[in-house]
Amino acid sequence: MAADNLVSGKKHTYNGSQGTSIAKVFEYNVAGVGLNEKNLIAMGQVYQQDYDIAMINAKNHASYYPGVTELYIKAMFSLPEGKLLGCQIVGDVGVDKRIDVFATVQRLGGTVTDLKELELAYAPPFNSAKDPMNMIGFVAENIIEGLVEFITPMHLVQEKSDYTFLDLREEAELMMGSIDGAIHIPMGELRQRMNELDREKSYVILCSLGVRSYLGARIMKQHGFRNVRVLSAGLPAWNSFHQDKNIITPRATATIGTAEAKFDVHGEPDMKLNVAGAQCPGPILQVAQALENLKDGQILEVISTDQGFYRDMPMWCSRTGNTLLCIDKEEKTIVAKLRKGSNQPVSQQLTEIPNNKTMVVFSGDLDKAIAALIIANGAASMGRQVTMFYTFWGLNILRRHDKISLKKPFIQKAFASMMPRGTKKLGLSRMNFMGAGAKLIRKIMKDNRVDSLESLMEQALAGGVKMIACNMSMDLMGIREEELIDGIELGGVAAYLGEAEMADTNLFI
Repeated sequence: MAADNLVSGKKHTYNGSQGTSIAKVFEYNVAGVGLNEKNLIAMGQVYQQDYDIAMINAKNHASYYPGVTELYIKAMFSLPEGKLLGCQIVGDVGVDKRIDVFATVQRLGGTVTDLKELELAYAPPFNSAKDPMNMIGFVAENIIEGLVEFITPMHLVQEKSDYTFLDLREEAELMMGSIDGAIHIPMGELRQRMNELDREKSYVILCSLGVRSYLGARIMKQHGFRNVRVLSAGLPAWNSFHQDKNIITPRATATIGTAEAKFDVHGEPDMKLNVAGAQCPGPILQVAQALENLKDGQILEVISTDQGFYRDMPMWCSRTGNTLLCIDKEEKTIVAKLRKGSNQPVSQQLTEIPNNKTMVVFSGDLDKAIAALIIANGAASMGRQVTMFYTFWGLNILRRHDKISLKKPFIQKAFASMMPRGTKKLGLSRMNFMGAGAKLIRKIMKDNRVDSLESLMEQALAGGVKMIACNMSMDLMGIREEELIDGIELGGVAAYLGEAEMADTNLFI
């Protein structure tokens, strides 16, 4: 282009670069084009006002054809025009093709409607009847037309609104993990059990991929539910965002056994099950049905081409009390052997290692509150679930700064009035000097660009840190729920101990 303009006299205009790129990261292919969400936020764009996101969990070709792999696609588009802004894809086979399709349509100034109307080559070994790029167009157009509202895991965590999860998966799928507090109604029973749901509540619907969630949302809106949203890309996207880590311990030897019996994992199983071509939740449901026909201790061999099966099977076995003997991935085929029942050595079973963090915040001192929240935010940034149990003097950290007019008994009112109200009134544990020390440490933090206690609190709540105020301590100290900041749960020692049992670290501050 430069040579043409300088030498030949031809005039060409450089239209800029889209940044189309792709890389191989271990067994995954990752690709991107255009703007990502960080770019949009830096430009001052607001989610669901200036732009929105279509995020799907798709397959590289027809799900019933062997060798199917997953594609996670996130596409940004402008509102209300639907102009394509950018796209990122992570997966195995087919990532290059889809990113090139998106880049081409974007280069030509296309919109989500253009993606929807693309006619792309189809045959089961190469593609689905509706290409993932078509599906991105469908989802985006549904968002623009207001048929269904979607929400990504990241934006859902950042929200402070009150909502309830509604899980539409089948019973057997719940063994692969679920979200605490979610209501479970299988998709096939939703119409019959609609009366169990409150039309005034706000619901976030989830399933394994997002398809059943979409159908469920449409059904609920037709039945008068107004506050209904779909969790984009389903539960796998939620687990990825929260870095849900479950590992299977490696086998020391190929043969395992106990005093009662010995089993060779390379020997003939009692039953073979081929679920190649079946997509989620088909493989798990068929495994559950097959195990019903086996006796305790018998071996089932399962062959699957669903790449998600490699991740789902260990967790499903751990939740159902069955033993995963081995699971291997041979190119695009996954072979697993499992025993009905779990009377084998724990070294051969899935081990779910607790990695949550809990802490009791007993102190109401400024410096200790800062330390507690720095630790909490650090753990949350590593994908850990953090629970902070505030009791006695620590409750003052959770109080609102402004005075709330409430009717209280004289003793409670007097007691509450003698304590600091909110984070701005907290003093240091040492060298407080009637409040001068606290002001000095805040100035030093500001000069060194260290986040204030108030900022740390906001970050913790936005990052999903669970904060529980001790009911008993509130009663003793004359503090009411109305006096606490938003986002705080009320609970007792049982609520805290339930979280502590799932944690590997517990701090008393």
